[in-house]
Amino acid sequence: MAMPDPLPAHAKGMNVCLEVFLVNLAGENAVRYIVLRQDITGDGRNPDDLVLDILFDTEAVPVGIAIKHCYIHSTSWRYERDGSIILTYLVYSDQMEFQNDNGSVLKLENVSITISEDTTRPRPAVLMEEQIVAHGIRHLSYLARTNNRNLLDVISTDSLRRFKAMESLLAGKFN
Repeated sequence: MAMPDPLPAHAKGMNVCLEVFLVNLAGENAVRYIVLRQDITGDGRNPDDLVLDILFDTEAVPVGIAIKHCYIHSTSWRYERDGSIILTYLVYSDQMEFQNDNGSVLKLENVSITISEDTTRPRPAVLMEEQIVAHGIRHLSYLARTNNRNLLDVISTDSLRRFKAMESLLAGKFN
């Protein structure tokens, strides 16, 4: 029989989850994505390294992906009501291979704006996965429009054109 944990829940600190969205363009104004999540509570390693560990785990990653053709971007963090912190990364690649049409397709014009009604509590009351994806894509659109060299080194000319054509308000606003 396991001994009960002597520390109350509030004394343990927060759980931390690493959330990695694997994304590529799926049409003029749509993206295909898969999200992977991993509990990293208590892991003291750099989350950037943990993302790479996840991407190199071919059993855990359900898409074909070559790291040298990826742009990895830390997009956000958020507090969840269960007491956890979510660190979100977006991994974009033109060459990501979604097998058997796996993943979700998101038409970016269908994403609603999400904002907090309380200026002292910036986290929206409701936050949907699609809004997180759109937020990350807005980051990439902004980087494309500002000619970020690292992004330009891994995306095609066509993808660059499509990212630049997307609405490019600063990340956090959707329409």
